[in-house]
Amino acid sequence: MQIVIKGRNMEMTSALREYAERKVRPLERLFGNIMEVQVIMSINKNPSVERNQDVELSALVNGVFMGVEEHDNDMYRAIDKAVDKLSRQVSKYKERIQEKADMKYTQAMSMAEEMLEDRKEEKEKEEEEEELQARPQQIVKRKSFLLKPMFPEDAAIQMEELGHAFFVFRNAETESINVIYRRRDGDYGLIETR
Repeated sequence: MQIVIKGRNMEMTSALREYAERKVRPLERLFGNIMEVQVIMSINKNPSVERNQDVELSALVNGVFMGVEEHDNDMYRAIDKAVDKLSRQVSKYKERIQEKADMKYTQAMSMAEEMLEDRKEEKEKEEEEEELQARPQQIVKRKSFLLKPMFPEDAAIQMEELGHAFFVFRNAETESINVIYRRRDGDYGLIETR
C-alpha cells in the first residue's frame, strides 16, 4: 500500500508525517486491496473558523475511491478521527463485497471507474470553492454530482459509506429525484418528489 502525505498552508513536520503514516498503515491489514492512501493536512487561516486543522483521507480500495474529511483544533486528533471514519467505510465496503460476491467483475469495475471519475470532479470543484474566503451566513461550499438511477436500498448503502446524514438520488423505479435520510430512531426516511 502506497501512502502519500501532503501539507497545504502549513509546514509538514517529520513527527506529524510519521504519526499520520503510523495511523494509516493498519488499514492495509483491514483490507488487503488498498492500493493507495492519500493524506492531505491543511490549516484554515480564517480566524473565524474554530476547528481549523483539516485532514482529508482518500483511499483507492480495490479500484473504488473512498474519502473522508475531519476538522479539529488539534491536527493529531483530526488524523485519528479521519482514520477511524475511513476504517468504518472500508469495513462496510468489505462486508458489502462479501454480501454481493455474485456481482460480475466487469460491472464492479465499471461502477468503480464511474465513482472515481465522479469523486475526482467533485474534489476539483471543492478545491476551487475552498479557495474563496468563507463569510458568515453565506453559501460557502457547493457540490454537484451526476444523479445516477438507483434503488432506495442502494442509496442507503451509498449514504452510509459516505458517512452522510442524507443522500440525494434518482429513483430507478420512478425516475424522480428522491432524498433518503437517517431518522433519529436509526431507520431511514425517504422523500419523494413529483
